[in-house]
This record gives sequence, structure tokens and C-alpha cells, in this order.
Amino acid sequence: MFDFYYNLTKNENAQECSNVRRIVECGLQATVMIMLALVGATVPIFGILAFMCYPAPILLVSVRFGLKEAFLCGVAATLLITFLLNPFTALRIFFLGVPIGLFLGYGFKEKWPYFKMITLGSLLSTGLIILVFAAVAYLLGDVLVSDFVFFPDYESIPFLSGVSPTPENMQVMVRQFFYLCWPTILFVAGLMMVIPSIFWSSRLLKRFNIIEVRSLSDFPDFRLPSVFTGIFGLSVVALAVGLYFHFPHLIQFGFNLNLICALFGFAAGAALYCHFTKIYHWHIAFRVIGFILIVSISLLGECLVWIGLIDPVLDFRKRFQRKKEIVS
Repeated sequence: MFDFYYNLTKNENAQECSNVRRIVECGLQATVMIMLALVGATVPIFGILAFMCYPAPILLVSVRFGLKEAFLCGVAATLLITFLLNPFTALRIFFLGVPIGLFLGYGFKEKWPYFKMITLGSLLSTGLIILVFAAVAYLLGDVLVSDFVFFPDYESIPFLSGVSPTPENMQVMVRQFFYLCWPTILFVAGLMMVIPSIFWSSRLLKRFNIIEVRSLSDFPDFRLPSVFTGIFGLSVVALAVGLYFHFPHLIQFGFNLNLICALFGFAAGAALYCHFTKIYHWHIAFRVIGFILIVSISLLGECLVWIGLIDPVLDFRKRFQRKKEIVS
């Protein structure tokens, strides 16, 4: 199928394509979207992978032909999924896949940096996930959905009140931890919808030479914007003030903001790790082993997060380069 698509798209300007060719290519991507929907609804394990790749077909169509064609492709796929599965699944796939695919496709055409696409795309997908779950809960009459907005009292959460986890309170602890961290959990879910779509789409766009895309090998040079250090400080202050004055909402805000900053800090620290191991010409096996050790040992993982968060202020790459020039 990829070879057929390659032969279909090579040496052809998307703006000069005939209507027949546009219909064929959009039909191929709609077919891919339908296949992902069928896998997501029937296969337990691979369904998660299919869920992550919903926006990819719409992204490819929007880059090649435009947003209008991509939207119509998503509508056509949704109508067919309605007959093959059910209307609820079709609407869920439409609202989770089409807007994200259109947004990421626009970002590719405007040559946005990957960090901007991932961050804004994750926020968009998180908002869409919240809207979809809220709509489903409203239609099904689930009044318990309000319990996930704010937890009632931070003192009832064991790990915040200083209670050690035991087999008796572990179930309550996990449940209340989910109540506390649901914004971060949904943000990670949105992140997992955006990253695979960007990864696979960039590889296909580069292979088919449809549009010039940034190389994914630039990850070792990834740095967080300096504003992230201030956001991390704000999260710590909000968490401390909330705990001191007993503000549950402020505690939840600071805790989730801290977790999201730590997630991006870990990515920036991993980029620094790749950068310096690349400079010292580590073998790929030693790089993988070292990264596995960092992830496995909590202290090393926390150090990597801190290094990634303070790198926008200290700029370790520039300091290393300056020191190297002085030595030489």
C-alpha cells in the first residue's frame, strides 16, 4: 500500500493533481482511518496503538491537499465507521482524530518546530478528550463525573497526609491519586495521540518527498524555553501555598503543573544525555543501557529532570563548548 501511494504521489504537485487523483488519495487515507477504527474497537492490545494514530491520515491529507479536503476525508470516514460500528464510536473518532490531524497538518505546512506542535497539539487533544468524556457522561447520565474535577479534601489522600501505603489503604490511595492527577493523566493521553502521529507522518512525508520536514535526529539539540523554569517555580509555590493554607484546588493545580513540567524536564534531560553521549561517541548499546539505568533508578531519573529544567537558565551545551575551547 505504501509503494502504491508512493507511485501515486511522486513527481506530482499536489496543487496540480486531477480531481480523480485527489479522490483516490483521500479514499486511501479514509480507508486507513476506518482500519484504525476497526482495530481500536476489536483488538484489545493493538487498539491502544490504533488510538494513538487516529490523526495521522488526516494530517497527511491536510499537508498534501489542504484543510478542506482533509476535513471532508474525515467526514467520509466517520460516515462509513457509523455503519460498520456505531454512531458513538464514529463521533468519538471524528472529534479526537480530525481536529488534531488538521492542526498538526497546518503546523507541518507552516514548518512549526516539533516542540510547538507537540505542546499545542497535546493541549488541544487533552481538551478534546475532556469534552468527549464529558459528553459521554452527560448522555449516559453519569453524575459521578463531577467527582473527578476536584478531590474533596487533601487530608483524605494518604500520600499527602503522611500516611504510609498499606494493603488496606492502597486501593483508596490509588483511587484518590487518580482524582488528584486526572488533568496530568489526560494530558499524557493527549500527548500519546500527538507524538506517534507526528513521528509516522514525518517519516512518510520525508520518504514520499511531499514536503520538506525537519529531521527527527535534531532531538539531542532540544531545549526547553526559559519560561518553563518559571512555570516550574510557579507550580512549587502554588503547591506550597495550597498545603499551608489548606486550598485543595490550589494543591491540585500546583501538583499537576509540577508533574507536567517534570515530564518536559525529563524530555529535555534525555536530549542532553543524547547530546553528550553523541559527543563522546558512545556506542548505541551503551547509550541504551545507560538510559535504562537512569530510568530504573529513581534518584538518577530525578537528577535528569532537574538538569532538563535548569538547562534553559544554565545552558549546559554552551558551557561545555566554552570549556572545551578554553582547554583546546
